[in-house]
Amino acid sequence: MSMMPLFRRPRPTLDHPFLGRLTFMSPDYWEGELVISGLADKVGLVIPAPGTGPVEAQVELCRRLLGDPAQLLERCRAVFEEPYETWVGRPLPEAWKDDFALVGLGLPEGGDEAAAWDVCYFVDAASHYFTAYFEAGVPTSVTVDG
Repeated sequence: MSMMPLFRRPRPTLDHPFLGRLTFMSPDYWEGELVISGLADKVGLVIPAPGTGPVEAQVELCRRLLGDPAQLLERCRAVFEEPYETWVGRPLPEAWKDDFALVGLGLPEGGDEAAAWDVCYFVDAASHYFTAYFEAGVPTSVTVDG
């Protein structure tokens, strides 16, 4: 009979000057939470990268996307309109940004915005999470959870 160790080795961490504290989730991605000025909550990050950490292109893309949260949300409008109406029972209003709280960002491999990536919001009016999935820099689909 083999014995299981009582304690696992701690996961490797990395303190990045922009991304903050990241934890390596074997075998191929990092997780963290980032405080963004002007946002009430921390933004969860998922970064596909080897044990050496994220590449500079991922950091720059993250900085660009989160540097203008209003524009990032606006990019999702096309895929959010239909599920918003389904879950809330009315069309997405002009002042829709007040209903959406940015909670997560999944960066693409290598920081290439043309690759697959995603962004997640908690939608107060629907009491659900809306995640927009991007390919070639445009939103292609959405999932609603919660």
